[in-house]
Amino acid sequence: HLFHDVPPSAHTTCTQATTTTTLFEAAVRYENFFVRADVLRRHHDTNTLSLIEIKAKSWDSAKVVQGDNPMVGKRGGIKSAFLPYIHDVAFQKMVIEGAYPQYRGRVKAYLMMPDKSKRTAISNLNGLVGDTMGGDAEAMKQIVQAHDDEDLSALVDVTQLAEDVIYDELTFPGSIGESFVEVAEQWAAYANTLAENEEPLHIGPPPIGSHCKSCEYRLKSGSGKENRNLMSGFDVCWKEATGLKPVALRPGAAVIDLWNGSKKDLTHLIASGKYRLSDLTNEDLGFTDDGIEIKRGKKPTNGFTRSRRQLFQASRLGTSSTDGRDKAATDDEDERLLSKLTIPKLKDQLRMLKLKVGGRKADLIDRLLKHRRDSSPSGSLTSARGIPTNPLAPTSGNEGASAPPYILDAKYLRNKMNRWQYPYHFIDFETAMPALPYFAGYHPFDTIAFQFSHHILHEDGTVEHASQFLHAEPGICPNDAFLGALAGAIGDCNGSVFRWGIHENTVLASLLAAFEGPRKVSDKLRPLLLDGDRAMIDLMKTATLGYFVSGSDGSSSIKRLLSPTLKSSNVLERLYGSQAYSSSNYTDVQWFQRVDGSSDNIRDPYDILVEHDKKGALAQHDTTLVVAEGGAAIAAYSALQQSNDKLSPDERSAIKASLLRYCELDTLAMVMIVQAWQDFLDKERKI
Repeated sequence: HLFHDVPPSAHTTCTQATTTTTLFEAAVRYENFFVRADVLRRHHDTNTLSLIEIKAKSWDSAKVVQGDNPMVGKRGGIKSAFLPYIHDVAFQKMVIEGAYPQYRGRVKAYLMMPDKSKRTAISNLNGLVGDTMGGDAEAMKQIVQAHDDEDLSALVDVTQLAEDVIYDELTFPGSIGESFVEVAEQWAAYANTLAENEEPLHIGPPPIGSHCKSCEYRLKSGSGKENRNLMSGFDVCWKEATGLKPVALRPGAAVIDLWNGSKKDLTHLIASGKYRLSDLTNEDLGFTDDGIEIKRGKKPTNGFTRSRRQLFQASRLGTSSTDGRDKAATDDEDERLLSKLTIPKLKDQLRMLKLKVGGRKADLIDRLLKHRRDSSPSGSLTSARGIPTNPLAPTSGNEGASAPPYILDAKYLRNKMNRWQYPYHFIDFETAMPALPYFAGYHPFDTIAFQFSHHILHEDGTVEHASQFLHAEPGICPNDAFLGALAGAIGDCNGSVFRWGIHENTVLASLLAAFEGPRKVSDKLRPLLLDGDRAMIDLMKTATLGYFVSGSDGSSSIKRLLSPTLKSSNVLERLYGSQAYSSSNYTDVQWFQRVDGSSDNIRDPYDILVEHDKKGALAQHDTTLVVAEGGAAIAAYSALQQSNDKLSPDERSAIKASLLRYCELDTLAMVMIVQAWQDFLDKERKI
């Protein structure tokens, strides 16, 4: 259709003008290659083609005007954030020029992206786009008018960058100097032999490495799918490269799961054949055999260092006891750990346990494994790394005490908590940064703060869901109302204010920078910023430096810490182990629930939240809008921004209620973890 005057097919939309022909989702095939370009335009007057790839990647044309190309680094290379997009459009350019050799060298490549320097003149642009795709002619008219008034997109010429990619060496894990074209041809041939049921080309063992840490084909820990008898793409690669079964490389057990592991360190470890956390020695992590840290580096002197947290994790304190490992896999890991110890070290372990020390090394290992199985089925060999079996136990006496599944830097944690002032205020924000603005006068990717939750923990132990805010009316920006409500909730309150992570500080600073409302509002809130005299306290940082719990895989994410913390605290079981939690959003909820009466497994409170919503008002509506994580909260807010005729009043109310319950659970989770710390420190003090 681009070159001949024929009707468009059912799969391609074509618009004709005097000097241009434009195809949307243009399908082009060349030899073993096939592409579908977002926009392909032929310019009849110059006999050239424009290839336009549309991406929801932010762009700021103001920086280009100032002479800065955000795509190119200081050394002249394409920045990693943009490289996949350049690869994408470069491949399309290569295929199109191959299919139409008369246009070789005459295909201009562009990326079209939302421009952060521009503002929209109309409200609900985001919703109008959806309406247009549904065939709404009036919505299309409004969008065309808005485009004429202010085009929010930037059309960036990347022709030279695309050509550099096509004709240059392509660097990737396992590459051997091939060009972009050579690699594309190899993979096309491989894919086509599979499609034609021929014997596939052998491309050699996969080049595993630190890049596997972000593998999109790996099941995530806690996904609920780890125990299925299925292999993910990650499993296939790593099994071929290492010979290990997927259960040995489950989420949280592979060396790439090492908390905050650097690219350099992971590359070295994998090259050394250390594929699992249990393969790592103390020396690998910067410690002596007795657990003394060799090098602290530039990490803070207070709290756990990065290396110390990694040691805890590699000692299997950081892996979940409910991750689906069978007993044989556990024994195999313990055997590998013990095999790395010298015979004198093994004998020392046996003497401590008052066991026989004679025999070969294999006999010593078998004896230790048998003792472990007989005395502590769910235990771990952390003592072999110089980590106390019971971190809270005294150096003598009480040797029989069972090991708690957590480790504290009690001195650090107590010093921090002694500075906190009651009542404790816990804050969590829900925000969106839409590529297409919801409101007139806003830029692409501007921050929209539409919700917060606020819990209070009083000195007498009383927990109160003190306030909340949710503003989701279509066409009305909530930011100023959000700040006003937040100022009323915590702006001049007594006591310490807590957040989990940097997000709340970043959002508050951004909103205050654009705020033109009453000065009394900003005066109340500015002291809560990082440099303020009432700065919010980051509990995530406190957790990272002072608290480690089995089952978190080394993470300090509140959602990864919550369940194992609940499981570890008798106080939390007492407080939340009955149907006693009620608020404006909940009635008689039991947050501490054991799985089928198991003493080892408890239900994740966020799973309880999902079940609560699916049985409640949302059961009558679209359950895909049940909110139990941040991405779902953004989707729910986006749904609420649609015009009122798109959702019934009941549906709108149900979605709002789900948002309120989710955000409340986030701040309640913060309360629970602080209550657990108080419990743990109290136990440590009594010992």
